[in-house]
Amino acid sequence: MRPAERPAHRPNHHPATQFIAPGHVTRGPLLDRLLDGPDLYVRRSVANHLGDIAKRHPELAFDRCEGCLSDASKERNWVVRHAVRHPAKQGVASALALRRRAE
Repeated sequence: MRPAERPAHRPNHHPATQFIAPGHVTRGPLLDRLLDGPDLYVRRSVANHLGDIAKRHPELAFDRCEGCLSDASKERNWVVRHAVRHPAKQGVASALALRRRAE
């Protein structure tokens, strides 16, 4: 894509949330399929994606991770712990609580 064809950058806009209405938490079908993927690199990618969302939209990411913990396998718990590791290091209470629940 040539620079002239690129869409204008909007501050505080994350491409992952462009189709999500404000205040609406969605369960993405792609994330749902990959969340319990058999390969570590796939689960790590899902966790990193959720972590990127948490940087700009922490409530959205934390709500999504909370929903992942019901019927959670050992692998899914790892995804949640990995996804919220940076906010947890910063002392965010919701992230710390999610990490404890995903033990």
